[in-house]
Amino acid sequence: MAHSTSIYRACLLASLLWATGSTAQTITFADFAATVQPGTVVMASESARIELDIGTPGSGNQWVFSYLPALSTQTSILAPAATPFAAEFSGATHVTYGEVADTDFQGEAWVYQALRDTRLSQLGSASNVPGLEGKLVYSPALVVLEFPLELGRAVSSSALATTTTTLGTTTITLADSVHAESVVDATGQLILPDGISRPAVRVRSTRVFRSLSGTTVMEDISFLTSDGYGVSLEEPDSTGVTEGRVTGDVRWAHSGGGTNVHQAHEAASEGIPWGVYPNPVRTNTTLWLDMPSAESARIELTDILGRRLATVFDGVLAPGPHEWSIDASGYPPGVYIWTVRAGAWSASRLMHRSR
Repeated sequence: MAHSTSIYRACLLASLLWATGSTAQTITFADFAATVQPGTVVMASESARIELDIGTPGSGNQWVFSYLPALSTQTSILAPAATPFAAEFSGATHVTYGEVADTDFQGEAWVYQALRDTRLSQLGSASNVPGLEGKLVYSPALVVLEFPLELGRAVSSSALATTTTTLGTTTITLADSVHAESVVDATGQLILPDGISRPAVRVRSTRVFRSLSGTTVMEDISFLTSDGYGVSLEEPDSTGVTEGRVTGDVRWAHSGGGTNVHQAHEAASEGIPWGVYPNPVRTNTTLWLDMPSAESARIELTDILGRRLATVFDGVLAPGPHEWSIDASGYPPGVYIWTVRAGAWSASRLMHRSR
């Protein structure tokens, strides 16, 4: 069940990241609700056990997380009706979906959630990973966040957690009581590998599972921004730590950082429509733009430190659509920045090189 828990946590981090539009150290219910729509894509990293300086409770923090694992996995938001377990989770408003593909496990996972009355609740999760097929159902739904997310906001909730796992021809059902608490205990500026400083909130979450076999405590520390970025530190080496350096399983994610496989292009940016598809990229990708008029233009690729790696175009572009095929196979996995300049206009976009 440990791997199932890991799958669930990866999807859960993705589910906490859709909040856009605000620049204050607050994430509102409207921010969150506006972006939890079918088709939303979130890029996430694999988990890596590293040390982070989590700052201190209160305001005025600066969380510098300049080195984090590459964004290499994709999760999506689905409508509940489009998923195989909709009947078991009839109260869900949206579902976070992720594929599992590694040397030992392959399959899919779904996390069913409800966003109502200023609260985000977990109804449960399901997985069809061979050997780990099963469902986790909370009764009643477990409240995990209450909006707006601002300093001092706290919520607690209790439920019965029923886990049903199929191992071959055997079905095992276990029931635990679970108590969940979360609190926004710090605010500050979050600096990620792209070097940009973003207002953020720190959310400390604890879940206590109790059964006849004993008690299990799960503790997470999450850093969330209003423009769709989030970092999660799971299973810290010391529980209850509120400041200083902490080692744990760290992953991060960005909503909107990837491209849905069902979409042919990325959303046009304000100004000149352009994009990079596919993104993330393993080997080859295409950069496209649609010029409204003839302009002197320059297109460059840099790393997150601003070092120029390639100049794709430097000259005058005629009106109309243009495309460039890019071979990214020679770049190490990580985050890169495309910058397009045309006349007085310029824009940048992240590209994620996956393994």
